[in-house]
Amino acid sequence: MLVNWQPTTKAKGKAMLRVFNSDNQKIAESKPENLSLAPGNFLASSWDLSVENLAPAIYRVDLLFGEQTVWRDFFRVTD
Repeated sequence: MLVNWQPTTKAKGKAMLRVFNSDNQKIAESKPENLSLAPGNFLASSWDLSVENLAPAIYRVDLLFGEQTVWRDFFRVTD
């Protein structure tokens, strides 16, 4: 997953991904990545998500900055 950050305020913290199944159980979590965000500075972060071992279903991925969820989306794994 690739995330482009375009902050409007200064912030320092850790960003990480969490993946949940349809029962809202956490099934994966990335290592935290230290970020230093500043207005006018473009920053890109990326994480590898391995989906080859996931059963066919709908999953949720949350992007956290600190303890706050800043982005959320869903994806479907098929056969």
